[in-house]
Amino acid sequence: VPDGVKSIGDYAFWECKGLILIFIPEGVEELGYNPFVKCEQLRTIEIEEGNQHFKVADGVIFDKQMKLLVSYGACSKSEYEVPYTVTSIKASAFQGCSVLTSITIPRTVKIIYNNTFFECCNLTQITISESVQEIGDCSFCRCTLLKSVIMPNSVRKIGVSAFENCSSLNTVTIMGNLDIIGERAFYKCTNLTMFKLNKVGEAGIAAFSGTKVDRSVYLKVLNLDNSEEIGGFVRKEASNVEEKTELWIEISKRAIKESGIRYWEDDGEIKWGFNKWNGRLVIRGKGQIEDYANGSKTCQTKDYWWYGDQIS
Repeated sequence: VPDGVKSIGDYAFWECKGLILIFIPEGVEELGYNPFVKCEQLRTIEIEEGNQHFKVADGVIFDKQMKLLVSYGACSKSEYEVPYTVTSIKASAFQGCSVLTSITIPRTVKIIYNNTFFECCNLTQITISESVQEIGDCSFCRCTLLKSVIMPNSVRKIGVSAFENCSSLNTVTIMGNLDIIGERAFYKCTNLTMFKLNKVGEAGIAAFSGTKVDRSVYLKVLNLDNSEEIGGFVRKEASNVEEKTELWIEISKRAIKESGIRYWEDDGEIKWGFNKWNGRLVIRGKGQIEDYANGSKTCQTKDYWWYGDQIS
């Protein structure tokens, strides 16, 4: 890189297959998202000693303090443990790295940013420490040899398309409770059959489309405040009246359990309750509700006012 250059842009040397060595002069102050994606022959990265912003260790580019991992660059290690000095891994830092088979994320890292391991086609093992709170968008998308993932209690969010097209993935274990699973998070994970999940606040559209996960998982991630999503789920999963009834019962049980409305220990006469925290009206009991007993109509409250223990 010539003297006088201060910035190297995002993906600047993308798929420069003949690139073997690169020298970064002391004047470079900024490196964009992984400038060396799919530079498969790159063996050496040198940074001029006087550079105040970046350094190289084992072919990996860091900021000067080694708190930010910028690019896996010229590292030839198939198994890599991110140093404990690192508190942040830049988006796309390992993108397209075909040599990587195993990665360990230390306790010092809280977020795996977007595209970090996108298309790491030989990645088979990931270890996520009890500190990571968020798995970013497309962070492990198209890691086609990845077979299993364990996410610790600390993880609260799985981003959009985070594991999309991980075609060998068959087991996912979520140790804690999630706030959100993004749209298409596990889309076309065609071998995914085991998905262990305690609770999730919200799941995006097509989060599990193209997988083989059990219906019970869909019941856990179903958005109970979206009548179209619920109706579509019932129509897809139930082929007769008995199956529809069974599904509606399961959905209702979950709504009641999550409602936060107490004193409903026994079945009996119809009772009404209102959960002000999520704006959800819950009706429980046995018997007819006028005008809505035959299942041909639905009722959805669009606007409401809450007064103590009453709504209107």
